[in-house]
Amino acid sequence: MTKRIELARKIFKKEFEEDESFKETYIANIEMLLYDRYGMNNHEKRNRAALDIMDVIFDAKELKKKRFIKEKKVDRFEIMDI
Repeated sequence: MTKRIELARKIFKKEFEEDESFKETYIANIEMLLYDRYGMNNHEKRNRAALDIMDVIFDAKELKKKRFIKEKKVDRFEIMDI
């Protein structure tokens, strides 16, 4: 990997850590691509795939942990509201 690519990955990773909405936008865009182009209808699988892709591109394993914790809380509240 070139130094420029490595630097770009570090910059993106730092920006994702500092700006939650920036990270969420990337994840959502990947999820929609998987849904629209590949017919991946299962939200949980689509979300995990999007996070795996983010990890491969940006070496962002910690994004997974934060996202899944958040997702579980949201799901719990959604179930309670029904």
